[in-house]
Order: sequence, then structure tokens, then C-alpha cells
Amino acid sequence: MISEAFLRENVIFKRGIEDIEQIGFGSWGEDGLGLDPSDGPAPHYRFKDQGRDASLAELEEFLADYTPERVSEISGVPVGQIRALAQMYGDQSRGTVSTWCMGVNQHVRGTWMNNLITDLHLITGKISRPGANPFSLTGQPSACGTVREVGTLAHRLPADMVVANPEHRAIAEGIWGIPETDVSLLPADLSGQRCIELGCGTAYVSAWLARRGGEAFGLDPTPNQLATARAMQQRHELAFPLVEGFGERLPFPDDSFDFAISEYGAALWSDPYLWIPEAARVLRPGAALVFLTNSPFAILCSPDHEADGPTTDQLQRPYFGMHRITWPDSVGETEFHLPHGKLIEVLRSNGFAIERLVELGAPAGATTRYLWADADWAQSWPTEEVWCVRLET
Repeated sequence: MISEAFLRENVIFKRGIEDIEQIGFGSWGEDGLGLDPSDGPAPHYRFKDQGRDASLAELEEFLADYTPERVSEISGVPVGQIRALAQMYGDQSRGTVSTWCMGVNQHVRGTWMNNLITDLHLITGKISRPGANPFSLTGQPSACGTVREVGTLAHRLPADMVVANPEHRAIAEGIWGIPETDVSLLPADLSGQRCIELGCGTAYVSAWLARRGGEAFGLDPTPNQLATARAMQQRHELAFPLVEGFGERLPFPDDSFDFAISEYGAALWSDPYLWIPEAARVLRPGAALVFLTNSPFAILCSPDHEADGPTTDQLQRPYFGMHRITWPDSVGETEFHLPHGKLIEVLRSNGFAIERLVELGAPAGATTRYLWADADWAQSWPTEEVWCVRLET
């Protein structure tokens, strides 16, 4: 399984420090807070790992205790899969390509993980030849520093479209590009009305409210998103208040607004048992609340991992008891989805009358950029839903 001829001609063995405390973390500054590098690195955070000469025999000795059974116990991967992968990589009659993305490259141990994958190809000789190579699929560093965190491209839509262009928005809206004019969720005229977007992100929906004459407010818990929203306001000469805060604890007095909307903001990321009572508190009697989120059908029929494919016609999780939803591919994120009966209970107990429930699937010929969504599936079941409710007087 090992290509000894390839190793003799092309590979030099080095062995690094294996104690994490000795290696250090490669960060500048105490506690990783980012002191000026000119001050020199704090001792514990200097990257100290320096390889020393080693050999194939030393590597074999190091790995001797890592039998398939022990690796399975450590990783949770079944022994059969480990053996099958070993045979695949060791079979010199076939090419093998390893691909990985940000889940490896942005991991706290990403450097070691990259080394291990590349070493696997080196030791088997499956590198730098057709059909055999490690292949990292990732973004440039600026994609994280200037796009994701700061939101430099937040004004962009797919295919070189932009948020500021109403025709572009009509094409790109939602999962299936259903234009707002087809569902009529926003009042045509909001003149004289105070409006709040709950979970505004870069505040493009808030901008729609302002352009329709409303006194718009955008609320979001994410400072970077709000900074991008302010930059977009300056670029398009459109000013309205942007407030940092959470949907579960709105920083506004009672009876403050005439209209509220949430497009995959509080409706998705906040607990409905908390944000809906808060919305009722800040809305005036007779005010409308509109919110867009995923349909329970889509949540029930989506596999745990995006790599397992899009929505399926088989139920993947229980309907009863649905509330907090976490996805293994989105570590640290929690979505909130209630069964319709429970959501109606929450709305009614907080004084909302339900006027419309708009369930959105895929029109004929529709496409989407979302890997989890399937157009054929969505012509039979809804992927999104919009609730239009009004606070009773």
C-alpha cells in the first residue's frame, strides 16, 4: 500500500513536536487579542514547531498503535469504512483525489489536518499526477476578512446583479426567485407609518420600507452587518435608524410601530416564544406583522448533512416537539421552527389575528443557488412560508 519507490525519490521525513502546549498557537498577542506584532509575540503564542529528521520506520512505529479499531473508537467512523478507505488509497492501480473545504482549512487545527491529508497522498505516491492529488477547495484570505466579516459584497446578488436594482431583486428574491409582486407581502404605501425590520442584516428590506414612504428602523444583533448597512445607506443616499439589538429583547417602548417584518431574521434565528411577544409589545393595535421563514416541510425532509443531498420525500425528524434545530454543518448556529399548531398558539396568545399563510414552492423551470433545495421536490411541497398577521385592537 505504501509506494516505497516514490518515497525514496521524492519524500523527506520530518517529525514535529506533538505536545500542543509546546507547539504554541501561532497567534500574536496575549490571549490572541492581537497586539502589535512589532512588540514581539507573547511566549506561549509563538509558533514553536520545528521538524527534525525522521524516517519511514519511525512513522510506522508511531502509527503502530492506531489500528482501525482504535481509530474507530477515537473518531466514531465505523471500522469497515476505515478499512475501505485504506484499501482505496493504497490501491496503486487507481487514482485517488482528496477534496476538502473551509471545514478543514478554518479549523483551529487546520494546519495539522492539511498536513495529514497531504502526507497520506505522499506516502501512497498519489500526488501531482492525473487523477491523484490532494485538492483544497477554499476561498482566499480576503474572502473571510473583507467579505464575510465586513460584508464588502453584501450589496451583490448572483450573476452580477445588485440589491439596489429593483429588477435584480425581483429575479433573486427568496429561494426560488419569486418576485415580491407575485405575493404582495409589503404594503404599496407606508407613508406616515413607523416600520421595524427584525433581524435586518444589511437592511435591504428596511430600505424597501423607506422607499415606500415608511419611517423605517432596522434592528440586528450583528455589528458588522449594521456597519455594512450604514455603508450602503451612504452609497445610495438613504438614511434611517439602524439599531443593534436582539429580537428577543427589543430596545423600544410599547406601542412604537405600525408595521413589522422579518425576512429570515428574527423569524429564523430568534425563539418564537420570545420574539413574537416582543413584537406584539412594540406594535400598536391594528399593526401588521409579516415574517418569512422555512416551511416545516423543508425542515422535516432535509438530511442532517448538506453533502447527503437536498430535501427528500422521506421524513428525517419528528414533527411533534420541533423547536430548536441545529445542523451538524453549521456548528454554533441554532434555528427555530415550530409546528403550525404551536406557532398559531403563540400568535393567538399574543393577540395576533392570522390573515394569510402563503406557502411558497418552486415555479416551473425555477432554479436556486441553495444546495439543500430541490426544484422537483418543491413543486410538491413548500420550502418557504410567509405569515401575515395583525395585532387585534
